[in-house]
Amino acid sequence: MKKTIPFIAFAMVLSAVFIGCKKDEPNKPASDWFIDASVENGASFNSEIDSAYLYVGDVVKGFHIVGRAKYNGGNFQINPSATVPAKYLSDEEMRGEGLTLSDPSAKVALAFLAGSKNNNPNLAIVNHKSGEVSTNDFAGGVIMYVYADRDVKITGTSTETEEDEEEGLIINIVSNFDLNLKKGWNKTIRYYSNITNIGFDVELKSTNDVPAGYTWSVVEANWHPDKP
Repeated sequence: MKKTIPFIAFAMVLSAVFIGCKKDEPNKPASDWFIDASVENGASFNSEIDSAYLYVGDVVKGFHIVGRAKYNGGNFQINPSATVPAKYLSDEEMRGEGLTLSDPSAKVALAFLAGSKNNNPNLAIVNHKSGEVSTNDFAGGVIMYVYADRDVKITGTSTETEEDEEEGLIINIVSNFDLNLKKGWNKTIRYYSNITNIGFDVELKSTNDVPAGYTWSVVEANWHPDKP
């Protein structure tokens, strides 16, 4: 099922242009894959998606593909590259008054999934609690993929206020962390709550306790990514 989410909430999760690639690795058992996805009503997107990309980066640093796979009727499997180039690592995600890091030198990279047609990325692919992509976006949680350059534990609560001049919104963000990251790739979950269409009072909770039974969905957002 394709779903639409507001720009601000989506911007917290995704932006997309792509460089680089990683070869597909067929014929592995499902347990050997970091991501083993089956998108809800996935075959209905065959005309819009032929590949799935896992990527890191942002509009300042540029973007880098760490894994890719053929999109077969909604099914795809990805193992990311063993490491992430240093230029895409940052400590910004873990910095904030009220947060404690077991190793202050640690840096991480968040990775996101997108669907592409003819090398033109146009849709996000998210793993979330079924039925939760709506006005209260991702209240049931979204699976996040995090690369860490070393073992690190992140705990505490930080609060910040941001202003979106384009949308005319004041965004109050409370971030709660109880996260143990191992060196390499980690699956985590981030819960979003208290998101409204009038203003934003957002609570984020990041943890390692990833539940089973989440749904893979294609998301169409109110944005237009740059072409590679």
